[in-house]
Amino acid sequence: ERSLRNKSLESLDEHEVVLLLQGLSMAQYADLFLKDGIQGNFLPELTNEDLEEMGVNMAVHRKKLLFNIKEYKSKGVPASVLQVAPITSRPFPLELSQPGPNKTERVEQEVRPLCP
Repeated sequence: ERSLRNKSLESLDEHEVVLLLQGLSMAQYADLFLKDGIQGNFLPELTNEDLEEMGVNMAVHRKKLLFNIKEYKSKGVPASVLQVAPITSRPFPLELSQPGPNKTERVEQEVRPLCP
């Protein structure tokens, strides 16, 4: 389907740069990029030192970002990377996260001081 074509890295706006970070499992850096107003046309200009100065402190994350920026500059950004991930409010299904009275039993224990 043609709507799933790659998008030019340079054409990304600030919001799409955040989606790109989320797609790379680096959403923790979104605020740093937003604060500096980083858009797609500036991404290829970023250096390892720039990323470190911005607050991307882990060397492996800087390398991953720079590698993907280089790839996306030459091949474009896959539409799948720019999709908004669904947000779930619960890590587990309701029946697992909130056990009912029949699912668990309360265990009462006698509390004794450790020292006499």
